[in-house]
Amino acid sequence: MHALTESLQPILQAHSQLIPALRQLSHSVQNEAYLVGGCIRDTLLNRPVKDIDLTIDGDGIQHALELAKAIRSRFIPLDEKDRTGRVVIKRKWTIDITSLKGKTLYQDLNRRDFTINAMAARLSDTLNQNPTLIDPLNGARDLHNKVLKAISEQAFIDDPLRLLRAFRFSAQLDLAINEDTGQWITRWTHRLPAMSAERILEELSIFLSQGKTAKWMSAMHEMGIVQVLFPGWFTQKDIEAPGYTLLEQIDHILEQPDCSSDIRIKNKLAFRKNQVMAGRRLWPWVLRLAAVILEQHQVQRPDYEPFLRMAYDRLSLSKKEQKALRRLVGLTGQLLEFHHKETLTDDHLFNIACEGDEDIIGVVILIEAMQQIHRSSIPAHILNRLLWIQDRRKIVQQKALLVTGTDILQTHQLKPGPQIGRLLEQLEKNQILGTIHTRTEALHAIQGWLSSPVDE
Repeated sequence: MHALTESLQPILQAHSQLIPALRQLSHSVQNEAYLVGGCIRDTLLNRPVKDIDLTIDGDGIQHALELAKAIRSRFIPLDEKDRTGRVVIKRKWTIDITSLKGKTLYQDLNRRDFTINAMAARLSDTLNQNPTLIDPLNGARDLHNKVLKAISEQAFIDDPLRLLRAFRFSAQLDLAINEDTGQWITRWTHRLPAMSAERILEELSIFLSQGKTAKWMSAMHEMGIVQVLFPGWFTQKDIEAPGYTLLEQIDHILEQPDCSSDIRIKNKLAFRKNQVMAGRRLWPWVLRLAAVILEQHQVQRPDYEPFLRMAYDRLSLSKKEQKALRRLVGLTGQLLEFHHKETLTDDHLFNIACEGDEDIIGVVILIEAMQQIHRSSIPAHILNRLLWIQDRRKIVQQKALLVTGTDILQTHQLKPGPQIGRLLEQLEKNQILGTIHTRTEALHAIQGWLSSPVDE
């Protein structure tokens, strides 16, 4: 376990007084302070450790407050009931300190969720670079065997959110859920809706931020979790024979962006993938959620609205996430509907580009993914044209229009009003679509529009 001390060095060395302060904390609780959970698990997996969880024989909130004061860092009280406090170090790392659940460390570990999270090491030994693994439930063995095992059925009774967490860890760490754990999950799935929307959002967004989520979404479906969370999304046929082939294609594109031959898609995806939606949640999880909705319903306007509303309510999405999800689902459905009913014109594509803005790349990716599973026949040249229009919008918006409102007022002796705004919008559209290139062409076009007024 010497690797534990090494893996913690970036955090321990982040503040010159942190190690002395942790030694003082350990001394104040008679060395009954332990590193637990994720930092132990990630060390064994050779994954970078981002956060430290400590459990102590004492008041976690009070000791977290004292540690924060000692190193002049931010303190956040997390859980009054479990007496958990957080210390934030340089906005990059966190140390969570909680009171022992039970009278001893062993009682505490037995009350945790999964064996892989029920391992510990004494804090004082770790600071002295001589930690010993404390693993009464054989979590290290389960990690080695790539098995996710709940400590007991009681784990899901105590906190039904652990039903979702099981799939999050399985997806993150590529673990197989063992048979007993799977049976317990199925038995207690009905309790998930009682959980707060914020907690469900946290777990589901982390899950849908992983690679190869389609495999585990299918498993969640088979155990009844997805249907319980979103009961109005599924027909009886969907429930009996779930399919997540669209999500599988999205996973593939996100994990291997080079599979696209269009350099614009690669570049736009590389940028959008890192866009923050809220907190630590990034855009790809919303794209995957959109794929789940489209997968089940092959949504076309206006039928998607009830499904979006359920997602908003059940998950308590931020306004930014709501907007992105609405664009991804709605505009994908709109594009498919237009293509099915009539020839897609530049006007259609322009309107979609304007409404979709930065999420157009997601719409294009969803259409491309559908083509891979024979769910769409929109030609590549139309998608390329949509991307071209989106690029042109940014170029034109960053530059001045060929003619200004003042030019129009002076040239045509008009009064300020909505008509000037409409003329400028029409000019911007034509510049974007490439039908007007020069100031002379712009003035001539405006003269024509004034002779035949722009529709209001």
